[in-house]
Amino acid sequence: MGIADARRCMSEHVFLVHCLPSDFEETVATTVNVNAFTDTPSGLEGDAPIRLWGAPTGSNNDSYVDQMKEGGLVLFHTNGVFRGAGDIGVMIEDESGWANTHLWEDFESDHVFTVREYTDISVPKAAVNRIFGYSDGYTPGKLMRVADTRVTNSTAAIKLALQKYTEKHESD
Repeated sequence: MGIADARRCMSEHVFLVHCLPSDFEETVATTVNVNAFTDTPSGLEGDAPIRLWGAPTGSNNDSYVDQMKEGGLVLFHTNGVFRGAGDIGVMIEDESGWANTHLWEDFESDHVFTVREYTDISVPKAAVNRIFGYSDGYTPGKLMRVADTRVTNSTAAIKLALQKYTEKHESD
């Protein structure tokens, strides 16, 4: 495998997600007991509380959703700070609007996914932008996939770097 192939494999599953702080807090930063609802969609029910998010509805996001794969890295940002990192878990089509009705304010999504191996982080947008070669002031949209050419490390290394940054700057 050549260097370009290795980079393509590494970056295939890195997504940046912008969300409202309240929605992030209620379904990603904290877990949701989906069994408390009688109409939980197939694929989300289970014994343990879960973390979940949805790709915003819209044609631009549909192409990103088609590229999302289980195990991919997703980084969540609110108000200019990346606050969470996790791996994409189960993905479902939420045609009934279950998550929109029960979980999120002012947010619609037909594509819902669980978040596994979640880690709280606190990293300014500019620092994350530097990891991927974006300008410090760049603001990703509601959902975007990081281009192959912008990822030069494994997703595990990226997640570890964000954890280390958070630990180093916790007392700031």
